[in-house]
Amino acid sequence: TTSQLIQVRNLEGQTITAYTNVAPGTVLNIQIQSQSDNSPFLIRPRGVVEAGNGTNQLPNTLTITEDFSNRNAGINFTAQVRRGTAQLGERFDGRLLGRPTASVTFNDQSVSSEVETQGVTVASVTMSDGGFIAIHQGGAGGPVIGTSSYRGAGTHQNVRIALEENLDEGATLVAMPHLDTDGDNVYEFAGGSLDAPYTTSEGAPVTDSASITVQVDTP
Repeated sequence: TTSQLIQVRNLEGQTITAYTNVAPGTVLNIQIQSQSDNSPFLIRPRGVVEAGNGTNQLPNTLTITEDFSNRNAGINFTAQVRRGTAQLGERFDGRLLGRPTASVTFNDQSVSSEVETQGVTVASVTMSDGGFIAIHQGGAGGPVIGTSSYRGAGTHQNVRIALEENLDEGATLVAMPHLDTDGDNVYEFAGGSLDAPYTTSEGAPVTDSASITVQVDTP
């Protein structure tokens, strides 16, 4: 792998990729073994080596996808690539993380009709893994009209977000925290898994809405 610490979540569809000099088309497995006496497990998901994407020494890739949703969060494990019973390469440490969580508070407020660029303030946002806050117009499924810069994990107060288009009249806006799934500090969500929104345990996006009024400044 590219990291000495593998991190996956106790969710479905978790992917682990290893680099290898084994020929494309070779069937390998990754032995994943819990290091917890309270929650032991040993699994050996299999995959087929594919060409490309690696270095000159390890040019090919092995990618496996596994369901960890029935495992407990907070467990350390080891991962070892194997061909049959033979070990290939070194053993890597890993950790099973819980589902990412977030909360957001977005209060009713007003914006001026006379400023060049309007902005709104998100009172508070807490993100377990860091990320962004997207501002939607007209509901959670409405267009994004503003996005914060990247914010690290933890709680942030009074986050000011510039709007891409000024509001001519009052509107309902929705604040929605998003993950930074590829770690590049750039908001790139386009409806897929890349920089996807934080979700509740039921799978709905974490949101809060606010009523925004437009204040007309009279001379």
